[in-house]
Amino acid sequence: MKKYLYTAARRILYSLRARRGYFRPIGPLVFKHITPDDVVVKKVCEQDIKLLDNFLPSKHFSKHSDRLQAQTNGKMEYLIAWYGVPIGYILAVWNPTDAEPLKQLRNLKEGTSYLEDLYVHPAARGKGVAKRLWDAGDQRLREKGYTAVLGTVMLTNPEMEGTHIRRGYRLLDDNIYDYETVFTDKNGVIHKWSTKVKYFIRDL
Repeated sequence: MKKYLYTAARRILYSLRARRGYFRPIGPLVFKHITPDDVVVKKVCEQDIKLLDNFLPSKHFSKHSDRLQAQTNGKMEYLIAWYGVPIGYILAVWNPTDAEPLKQLRNLKEGTSYLEDLYVHPAARGKGVAKRLWDAGDQRLREKGYTAVLGTVMLTNPEMEGTHIRRGYRLLDDNIYDYETVFTDKNGVIHKWSTKVKYFIRDL
């Protein structure tokens, strides 16, 4: 009980200070006692953007606000993991070909969705947060009536391929795909980023 009260109090204090504009850098001691049950996962809302930009910044300057807009347009849900402050996220895309790099895929069966860009702040890793996000994404897709989900694995990250397989994913096909995206940084400079990927799929 003492450990639970300490964890809850620290999470609430950190949240209040952050929302008042005190953006203390996240360090591993903040998450010393965290468990998956302590983490709340919910879809992004407008008042979250400032905290996301400060605690989970991206080279893609408007990443979080762009995803909020896409969510508002009904194309996806941007799920955020909270422990007083945002500590991770995953993107649930209803129609995979709405994600620009996936327009190259053909013959996806009806009812297929897409989970991408799973991320957990480095200081909060190894605490079950990634699994909590992944499970929340799967559950949200089931609630929406989807029966299968795609995942992307970069060739430069073979460890993630093993993670997908352990979660029941299988290779979509034997092809290697080009994954390309364009983003604008905080200085207004446009960047093009590309890598090689495999696509995996699993039934929900």
